[in-house]
Formats: sequence, structure tokens, C-alpha cells
Amino acid sequence: MPDFPLSAGGFLTEAVVNSTVNANASPNVKGAYTELITSTPWDADGLLVQLQINNSTVSALMDFAIGAAGSEVIVLANALIAQTSRVSTWVHIPISIPAGSRVAARAQATTGGQAIAVMAHVLRGGLWSPPPGGSIITLGADTSDSGGQVIDPGGTIDTNGAWTQMSASLAQDIAAVWLMVGNRQNATLTDQSGLFRLELGTGSAAAEVAAWGPIRFGSAAGGTFGPLPSMWFPLSIPAGTRLSARAKAGINDASDRLFDLTIYALVI
Repeated sequence: MPDFPLSAGGFLTEAVVNSTVNANASPNVKGAYTELITSTPWDADGLLVQLQINNSTVSALMDFAIGAAGSEVIVLANALIAQTSRVSTWVHIPISIPAGSRVAARAQATTGGQAIAVMAHVLRGGLWSPPPGGSIITLGADTSDSGGQVIDPGGTIDTNGAWTQMSASLAQDIAAVWLMVGNRQNATLTDQSGLFRLELGTGSAAAEVAAWGPIRFGSAAGGTFGPLPSMWFPLSIPAGTRLSARAKAGINDASDRLFDLTIYALVI
């Protein structure tokens, strides 16, 4: 029989508390890897990571990898960190990690040398936990400005803006998506309590069909967009499909209505 953990729901361990990953000294350039975990204690079903950047006007992208120093293999590329200070970004990386693996991360930011706090947990699932995926595809990340794909809800309040392409053609079948939004380094946003609506669509340009959502979130004067649920949303889309996003907002300010979006697509 399979060797399941005793816990039905899974458990967390190996927290890396107050670990810091420093972005490259040059803006928008990936830095060196920082070791988070020297050796995972067992065959794991993934990582749960908490990220925090204490600057409302900085955006950052972080890669997570496993493997020996100099031979790291990325398991999640370009996790977006772009929120007001003291607000954490959470990301779940549901990828199988063999026991004894070294886990490391590297980052880039709009401001060189930016320090990013990281807390990582090794996950092992129980009887009711979903199986880990095989890989994660990152969509929308923009390494030229350490942000994401710009989504514009448009100039008409409470009316969907145009669809924005996130992928011209998905490279593989996907089973779920994880979404991250960013503030485009705007620390003086107009407060909007839940007055943004975001949805994803499939299909060719000008013939998109809504496939997921809408999901509701807001903005805050300190520089926050969100919150979005920290979870994988089931969304089965075949390879070769064009994927897009659009939004509506309760404001039409030319700057404050804009936000960054990255999508992480799970391949089973």
C-alpha cells in the first residue's frame, strides 16, 4: 500500500524564519541564489512560501529552485511581489521535491539590492491532499520592469476593459491557476473596497469567451491591490489555447485603475 502520512490533511514543517533574499544590485536583473533549505527532510509535495517586501514603490520577481549550488533547477519562475509594506504575498508551489533536496531562491527588483523576507514551509500531504503537479508555467511576468502584464479596466466605470493577452498559445494542458496582482509601484492608490472585477478568457482576439471568474478585489491608498485568495483555482484548458484577462473597476483614474497581473498555470 502507499506510504501515506498519518495526518489526513497534511502538515507543515521546516519553517525558514526571517530568511532574506537580496535582489541584484542592478535594477531588474536577477541576483545570486540564496539557500533557504539545505536538505529537505522527506519526499515533499511542495512548498508554501510567505514573501514580504517593505517598500510600497518597489516591485520584485523571485525564482524558486531546487538543486546543488550552481546546478539549480527552477520550479517556480518570477513570483510577483508588489504590495504595500507589511502585507505578505503567499505562494504555494505544488511540485514534488525529493528528500535531501536543497531549496534556493533568487530575485530582481525595480530598486537594486532590495531585501525580501522569505518564510518557506516544506509540505507533505495527507490522505485528502491533492496530488502535486509536474510543473508550473508562468504567464505575464515582465522581467524588464520586475512586474507583470498591465491590465487596464478602461475609462468607463463598472464596464469591462479590453481583453489583454496573457498567452498566445499555452505550451501544455493546464489544470489550475494561481493569480498575483501588483500595484505598478503606485503607493498613492485610490481606495476602492472590492470594486475591481477580474476574469480570464479563452479564444482568438475579438472572439474571447469568459472561462473563469470574475473575482472581486480592491485597492488601498497605501499601495495595495487585493487581496486575492491564496489558492489554486481549478481551470482545465488544453494546450494551444490563447488565454487573456480583462477587468472592470469602480474608478477611471488613468493611473489608479491600472494593475499588474501574473498567472501561474499548473501542469499535472
